[in-house]
Amino acid sequence: MKSITLASGLVFTAIGLFLIFLALRIVFNELHLPYEMAPWWVFVVMFGLGGLFAVGGLTSLMGNCWLLRLLLLLFVRNVPVANRHQD
Repeated sequence: MKSITLASGLVFTAIGLFLIFLALRIVFNELHLPYEMAPWWVFVVMFGLGGLFAVGGLTSLMGNCWLLRLLLLLFVRNVPVANRHQD
C-alpha cells in the first residue's frame, strides 16, 4: 500500500503543478494581448483543479491518500463478486 500512496502522490502533485503552471501561463499571455482570450471560469476551473490535485498529491506523499479514495469512490463501480460475468 505504501507504493500506491507514493505513486499517487507523485502523479497527483505533477498533474496539479502542471495545471497551475498552464493556468499561470495563460493568464500572463492574456495580460499582454489587446483582446480577451478566455472567459473567467476557465481560470477558476484550472486553478481550482490544479490546487486540488497539488494538495491531494502532497497530502498523499505524507501518508493520507484522500484524493485517491475520493476518485475511486466517484469513478469505480462496486460490483459484488457473485454478480460478475466470467467469459
